[in-house]
Amino acid sequence: MFLFGLANIVYPMKDLKVENRKIGCIVFLVGLILIAVSMDNILAKRDADLMVSDPEAYLAEMKRSSDYEWLQALRKLYPDRYAAEMKRRDSPGVYKGRGINN
Repeated sequence: MFLFGLANIVYPMKDLKVENRKIGCIVFLVGLILIAVSMDNILAKRDADLMVSDPEAYLAEMKRSSDYEWLQALRKLYPDRYAAEMKRRDSPGVYKGRGINN
């Protein structure tokens, strides 16, 4: 679908009665959206499988992704390590960034 739309944008297919480039653009965009949704589902399934099979690798993946996601995963998998991390972050001398109240 994606490739068909792309090909129709470049070279309209008169044999298939698809001569309009606008139709090709629509088919291309729909195909692109479907690819994005399927990739999101594949990555979510991979993360769920990794969380069950190797929690440490899952935490490393989440840490690379974002700090917020890593903290949420840490809270879910290891509540004691999450509490220690939050205590460490609240201690004096730890850089807290430039927030609204800083």
